[in-house]
Amino acid sequence: MPITMQISRHNPVKWKLDMQKAEFQLFEHCTKNDPKFNETAHVWYGSLLPGDLEDVQNHISCSALGFADEMYTSITWSHIYHHKLALRPDEVWFTILSQLGFYVATNVGRLGNLFKVPGAKGNDHMEWNDPTPMAERLINMLQGTIIDPNLRDWITPTFSTTNEHDAVIASMLVCGRLYEDGHTNFRASQQAPIRIPQPWDFGIPSVTLRGEKGDWELLYDRVSKLDAFLAGEPVEFANGLEPILRRFVESFTMPTPEAVRDFWSDMIGVHEDDGDGWVVFSGWITAFSFWNAKGQRIEKRRQNPYVLDEVPYGRMHTQQRSSAHASLPVTFHFKDTTHRREHYTPAIFFAGPAAIRVTGRKDRIEPVSAWWLVEKVKDEGAAWDMNE
Repeated sequence: MPITMQISRHNPVKWKLDMQKAEFQLFEHCTKNDPKFNETAHVWYGSLLPGDLEDVQNHISCSALGFADEMYTSITWSHIYHHKLALRPDEVWFTILSQLGFYVATNVGRLGNLFKVPGAKGNDHMEWNDPTPMAERLINMLQGTIIDPNLRDWITPTFSTTNEHDAVIASMLVCGRLYEDGHTNFRASQQAPIRIPQPWDFGIPSVTLRGEKGDWELLYDRVSKLDAFLAGEPVEFANGLEPILRRFVESFTMPTPEAVRDFWSDMIGVHEDDGDGWVVFSGWITAFSFWNAKGQRIEKRRQNPYVLDEVPYGRMHTQQRSSAHASLPVTFHFKDTTHRREHYTPAIFFAGPAAIRVTGRKDRIEPVSAWWLVEKVKDEGAAWDMNE
């Protein structure tokens, strides 16, 4: 059963950004500042159901940052603007997998026992007329790069909150980046700065952990077993997460409200940096950012770190964060047997944190991940029709 914890005495504030009522509207709004999607035409498939976007009492909204890391966005917005916060174990898992995806893509040459390097990037062909559900086809293609079946199972979420699309998202975040060409990562520096309201009066009214206590135990158990597959920096990453995830579990049974409040109040600190509108994060939230988009370890500020179970968590600048999503270029083969015509069309699979779900009295927010298949605009002079 989910648990809700009162963290501060702030009255919850309603979310003010507009609701998106269609998938293409959400996708276009969230990618308007992302150059990677300047040449996309329209959404073919998506994991968000019409009901997700049309329910006024439970609506989906793009954050002001566009496609970023919606777990960070939800936590930051809740802390600064006093929204209630809710988290699914799946969304926390996606944030962890996204970080590992950066490491895997950079070091795949040394991980030959775990991953197969895909062929020419962007040349993967899929048959449009294949009756297999698109989500299943995508999972099969991505997980085909994983050699170790135990790792495949470890990546795939199996929480009580997991839906049929979450396996696609998890696979994309780890394996999809093996196909990327190094120019598809949307850096946090391309986002608009976070504006800090004055006077400062931060605090999250409440935190809700979705699912059951056993889901959060499973999340902790998965992270603690990362060393069965990877060594070195990934183990350091896991070691920094374990004290935090242990307290996620203990939140269901902590003996005093004070113990709960102390931990969740220490989740994030927001500090203005030189008056330029950007901020510096402190608190245990920084443990979820270990690598940048190039798979390089993020150098955090060591002065005045937050310490939990003797593990220090350094401060980090907003611009050090990287987008948590992944994209995969593919080419679709269309075959019209009636008119004996066929053509090839380029597209992009996209998956990862996508938006904010607003619930309750429009004062509770939580991150939402999704996947899309988006057609690319035909280049000038390109000839994809094989019979033209």
